[in-house]
Amino acid sequence: MKLAYEWLNEFIDLNDIAPRDLAEKMSRTGIEVDSVEQLDQKLSKLIVGQIKDIREHENSDHLKVTLVDCGEPELRQIVCGDPKITVQQKVIVALPGAELPGGKIKKGKLRGELSDGMLCSLEELGFSDSVIPSEAVDRVTVLPEETEIGTDVLDLYKCHQALIELDITPNRADALSMRGAVHEISAIYDRPNNLKPDTDEIGYGSEIPGLISVGKETNDVFDYNMLIIKNVTIGPSPIWMQARLMHAGIRPINNVVDITNYVLLEYGQPLHSFDYDKLKAKEVIIRYATDGEELITLDGKRRKLSAHDLVITAHGEPVALAGVMGGESTEIDGSTTTVALESAVFDPTTVRKTSQKFNLRSESSMRFEKGINQATILEAGRYAASLIALLGRGEVVDDVATVTTLNTNLITVPVSLDYLSQKIGVSFTTDQIEKIWKQLEFDYVVNGSSYEVIIPKRRWDISIPADLVEEVARIYGYDNLPLTLPTISGTGGHLTTAQLALRKISRLAEASGISEIISYALTNKETAKRFSLSEEPAVTLAMPMTEDRSTLRQSVVTTMIETVQYNLNRQQRDLALFEIGRVFTATPDQEGLATERMHLGITLTGHKQTTKWLNNDAEYTFFDAKGIVGSIFKAFGVEDDVVYEQTSGIAECHPGQTAIIRYNDQVIGFIGKLHPKYAAAHDLADTYVAELDLANLLTVTETLTGKIDIPKFPTVNRDISLQLPENVSYSELISAIKSAASSRLKQVELFDLYEGKQLTTGYKALSFSLVFRDDKQTLTDVEVDEEFNKISAAVMAIPNVTVR
Repeated sequence: MKLAYEWLNEFIDLNDIAPRDLAEKMSRTGIEVDSVEQLDQKLSKLIVGQIKDIREHENSDHLKVTLVDCGEPELRQIVCGDPKITVQQKVIVALPGAELPGGKIKKGKLRGELSDGMLCSLEELGFSDSVIPSEAVDRVTVLPEETEIGTDVLDLYKCHQALIELDITPNRADALSMRGAVHEISAIYDRPNNLKPDTDEIGYGSEIPGLISVGKETNDVFDYNMLIIKNVTIGPSPIWMQARLMHAGIRPINNVVDITNYVLLEYGQPLHSFDYDKLKAKEVIIRYATDGEELITLDGKRRKLSAHDLVITAHGEPVALAGVMGGESTEIDGSTTTVALESAVFDPTTVRKTSQKFNLRSESSMRFEKGINQATILEAGRYAASLIALLGRGEVVDDVATVTTLNTNLITVPVSLDYLSQKIGVSFTTDQIEKIWKQLEFDYVVNGSSYEVIIPKRRWDISIPADLVEEVARIYGYDNLPLTLPTISGTGGHLTTAQLALRKISRLAEASGISEIISYALTNKETAKRFSLSEEPAVTLAMPMTEDRSTLRQSVVTTMIETVQYNLNRQQRDLALFEIGRVFTATPDQEGLATERMHLGITLTGHKQTTKWLNNDAEYTFFDAKGIVGSIFKAFGVEDDVVYEQTSGIAECHPGQTAIIRYNDQVIGFIGKLHPKYAAAHDLADTYVAELDLANLLTVTETLTGKIDIPKFPTVNRDISLQLPENVSYSELISAIKSAASSRLKQVELFDLYEGKQLTTGYKALSFSLVFRDDKQTLTDVEVDEEFNKISAAVMAIPNVTVR
């Protein structure tokens, strides 16, 4: 929003306040100022002249030699290159010595002819060609006939002033108008303004008899007013209005359209004008479009509408996109004699979605999106109608056609003196607070030491006591607040149990010689379910950027495989990677919500050490992956509660070399080799993967390890060799051994696996070393035999297991 200083001065006296001081004050009280521009900083000696004679330049086929009356005793000869200039036209003349953004004007000769100045276009005065009237682009500017010769052009185009550009935040959209800015400046400087109170007028009938009626088929039209202005003459708007529009960044078009834009800037109320005679029916209905309907908008583009687009219709046909842009079929042009003027307020969300859909963000749509003053909707419309009648020499029809559901009640916000003082940190008096309410032009009712503050509709951003705290603080002055630090009790920062556990897992993985990666949590629908042990559905994005990244993963390993493929394609074949990341599943019975869980993923492929003269070429195996996982369980002291069970239930893994991992009888992950078919389909070599749900480990509290005395009594070793069917697992044997033994069994270690001809087909032999020790005495052979026999009996209780 650009504030023209001379326009502000019409409503509030700012003659003793420098523009930059005002900008600084506004920035310090809550509305940031982007820039302050002095318009005449590089402009001087520009006056109005009249062309009295034109002749062709003898030495040029495109230049003309003019004689111009500049209000001086003699005419000035000026050479000009505009082929469209004519005698008697009033033009902008830059005298010798004049300053322009492009440089100084000097008296000189052009191809042998004296040129005592220059005839100027608006571009040469610094106006952008995007805001200049279309007919004035790239040509000498022609001024109205009534313009006096010798007039200062900088006065005419209001350039002896500064422009203050505001950076309006969404909560202060009330400042997106001159009136809103004046209220703000009045408050921060405690100065009176000459604005009349908002009328809060609401129309009372849906028809102007014999002329037009309005109706709606949706509640997303909060207020809609139609005014009629007859016998209008279309023409250019006056220079003063064009200047204000161009300074605000709006191109002048004609008097009717310019007035709607002018009132938009003054009131912040978007308006739209229709050519009344082009409306095919005199009944205007606001409704949502039907899928496939089309509308050619004012920019000449054909728009295909949907059921989400709010439209203004006449005779059942769309004539405008509500709050966004009008239609070409009812455009105001030179033949217009009767104007139907719309002043309305529409649902902000609907306007925003339509403007984004068609990439038609405008000054009007922006204000509808952020909010407008609902107390001046009809007031702004009546003001615009009166200006059209004045500048277009027309007549305003007294009646207004209205449909409305506006709530006329004002919001009342209670707040106490103690609350304001406590939140701001200043001991306010009632006189101070009441003075601030008056500066803000807020009515109030005193109730003891509390106030019932009545909020005007122009400040729709205020609805709760905290909003009033902000208003009081900024008007009182942030610079005036005491420079004291708040006294708060606090504790030193520390990591949570879960954070400590995650760091510990990361350190353990790194200590095992594997590298951490971070892979993308988004993948496609097919890949997202791979390696998942969850039966819950996957979480898909409502508006994905691509289908390849449309679904959140349910396994860390599935996206780690993409990283492995990426590295293998670049000749990096020896990889040991881990990732700690989140996986996602849809939450049952809660549509749109997802459950997030932290998982650890591990992938191993290739060689774990390179071939050198002193070692052999060793590749990763299933037991390397298991060893890393086991070291984590051991570090958390839960290895005795973990069981590995062979499984063929993971389609992407080898059925004979895969195990699920149970912790306290709950499945928390898996470990295994990729299925040969899956590996071949993804161009992978032998790859081993593991994944753990860390939810249980993250709750394990780390305890400090105390000193452990060196054992005083010797250990006794016994070996046991077992013959057992191949389908009996190692974990089943260990579980049987530990359940049968007492605390005297200190260690169980597998030291041999035999599969050969000497065994029955389908059998294998496992040999374990058992270490016994009593912490209070030396064990006797009898005591060790007793422990050993219990263990033997326990393992032989497993079907078809025998001691060799």
